[in-house]
Amino acid sequence: MSTPAAVAIAAAVLAKAALIDYRMPKPDDAVIEVWAEVFAGQQVWLAEAIDAVAVHYRQPEAPRLMPGHILKIVASLPLGANSSDDRINHWLGQCSRNPYSLAVEDRTGIAPPQWEPPTGLTIAESTDWASQQYRAWLLDNRDRLAHAVRTHTPRTGITSDRL
Repeated sequence: MSTPAAVAIAAAVLAKAALIDYRMPKPDDAVIEVWAEVFAGQQVWLAEAIDAVAVHYRQPEAPRLMPGHILKIVASLPLGANSSDDRINHWLGQCSRNPYSLAVEDRTGIAPPQWEPPTGLTIAESTDWASQQYRAWLLDNRDRLAHAVRTHTPRTGITSDRL
């Protein structure tokens, strides 16, 4: 089942690819829907998917574009200067699941505050409390963090945006 975001991505990708490659199908509703089903639930964002079309067709003798090509290319694009807000928001959401990860600091150079949980909490409650604090901090600092993702050189050895 597709989503409105996946439909928008499929339509844009197919429209751009059809301008480049005569072998592409006409991007009618049925073709868009089928491609959208492939994109639904995947880590693919509109700006990155559109960029992936150009990356694909820069290959000499590129085969006709398929949805899997887009997914593979988008997965290979580094998080950084050209990342869309949607992709950065997704990455921050992933980071929010682990309040003790150094991923945000490593990628942005911005350290989150260190919170002391209230006394009397169990380890699980303390972790839950820290997660809530971290999520709130990420949300409050989203614009600053997004800017840093685009402009900061990650620490040496940081080669992936995966957690």
